[in-house]
Amino acid sequence: MWAPVFCEHPFHKILGEERCKYVYPFKSLAGKGAVLAFGSDHPIAELNPMRGIYRAASRLSEDKQPEGGWCPNEKLSLADSLKAYTIGSAYQMHSEEKTGTLEAGKFADIAVLDRNLFQVDLEEILETTVAMTMLGGRIIYEKKPCLEVK
Repeated sequence: MWAPVFCEHPFHKILGEERCKYVYPFKSLAGKGAVLAFGSDHPIAELNPMRGIYRAASRLSEDKQPEGGWCPNEKLSLADSLKAYTIGSAYQMHSEEKTGTLEAGKFADIAVLDRNLFQVDLEEILETTVAMTMLGGRIIYEKKPCLEVK
């Protein structure tokens, strides 16, 4: 599994420490009115959006570094991180009238998670899995319960 170590991130070598201070200025951009649209840079970065949500809200790598977060003044709230993955991405695709939020008349494109992200510590976001996925109101994935073997 891909789990980067902060001190080994290529930005340090490529950009240098001074310019690294300006990488991923999420809060600054949002504060100026930009619509944040999050997704994956797969295959450059892992496809799992939970890692992106965790990083945006904590500004930490999976190794919990750097202490306090990388450019901590750019941390987003969990709610704003989730909005960037949902309505922000819909806006970026010019489809916010059809998807991105749960509203009457919109497609029911839903990912149901195995926990309420607002009721767990940020670190637990990394362990979160999808329990069910709906596309256009139709279940296309459902995690089967594990049977306990005795």
